[in-house]
Amino acid sequence: LPIMKNKSQKFKAAVVQAAPVLFNCSASVCKACQLISETGKNGAALVLFPEAYIPAYLRGFTFGTVVGNRSGTGRNLWQIYWENSVEVPGPEASLSHRLEKY
Repeated sequence: LPIMKNKSQKFKAAVVQAAPVLFNCSASVCKACQLISETGKNGAALVLFPEAYIPAYLRGFTFGTVVGNRSGTGRNLWQIYWENSVEVPGPEASLSHRLEKY
C-alpha cells in the first residue's frame, strides 16, 4: 500500500471469491498471482483472499476421521493436503518473484 499521508486518503480494495486449485499449492499460488495482477490493473491497492486459500479451506472434508479413528484413505488425503500447504520461509511465501511475470 502507498504510505497513507492522512486519514482521509482513500484506496481501492478487492475481495476475491475464487476457488484455489485443490491440492495444488504451486498452481494455487499462480492463480492467486493472476488474480492479484488483474485486481491491480483495475486499481486495487489491497487484495483479500478467503481463509486458507492455499491449499484450500476444505469445508465438509473429514479426512476419514471418526471419534478415536482415522481411515487409511483419510490419512492419505491429509498427507496430500499437508504437502500442499505453504511453508514459511519458502518459495510460496515470497510472491514478489512470481508477480514479476504478471
